[in-house]
Amino acid sequence: MKAISGTSFKARLAVVILSLIAQTVQAESSTVDASPNLILGGPVFPTGWMYLDNGSVGGQRPEFFDKVARHAGFSWQGQLFPAKRLMSNLLQGHVEITMLVQNPLLDQPNLILSGEEAIYTENLNIYGKSGSAPVRYRSDLMGKKIVVMRGYGYGGFKRWLDDPDNRVQQFEVDSFQQAISVLIERQQDYALLYDLNLEAGLKALSKDGDHAASKQAKQFTVTKWAKVPVYFHLSKRALPDAQAVLDKLMNSVHELQDEGVLPLVELQEMPGDQGTLN
Repeated sequence: MKAISGTSFKARLAVVILSLIAQTVQAESSTVDASPNLILGGPVFPTGWMYLDNGSVGGQRPEFFDKVARHAGFSWQGQLFPAKRLMSNLLQGHVEITMLVQNPLLDQPNLILSGEEAIYTENLNIYGKSGSAPVRYRSDLMGKKIVVMRGYGYGGFKRWLDDPDNRVQQFEVDSFQQAISVLIERQQDYALLYDLNLEAGLKALSKDGDHAASKQAKQFTVTKWAKVPVYFHLSKRALPDAQAVLDKLMNSVHELQDEGVLPLVELQEMPGDQGTLN
């Protein structure tokens, strides 16, 4: 029997050790890839996004994300912020992913990867006091006083509102309850709110015992303005593999739509000026 030299034995042992290390690293990598944890940020947007009694994030939108994420092999945890702070946290990498309508603050492709396909919609309405003139075209809002939520981009419509040529006077508020109260009590023409915003505002008024304001709000005129598309937005700072994560999530959305677990997305574009399409 041929003896193995000390040098040869050490070389073989080193190969075995390196092989075991490589297998361990590969196994750990596979485990991480199989179920990575995503940090989902959301706006304070009852009943779409809210904290549950146990302190976790819940509501209609996180429930949507939970189905998609789990089907794609992701776990997740949620945090809620005011709209502007949420977008700031996403840009800085404190939050990894969110689901929002288009917003100029997120139009930074070097920092944010936004999906190109809508995953669901939010119903955006224009509310007016009882007897208010109907709003049929965007041009009907020119020169009007409109209550808006601070930090909201309204799917890009904020750009039109901000254009000085349209002479829109905006009154920014921080809560849905305040939006209702300002429309009732001040010389404002309309309030631009998602349907879930108004629902949350009415609940807050009722909780505070302001039944008079709640009664008036229920008599608001309503213009169903648009079904605003919502997209995934991922922080490139927090997720170096953001494109791979987005691809997995979108594949999950498509598969769940095909299975009938999630509905197909139906869009309703915002009206344009009279005689135009947008």
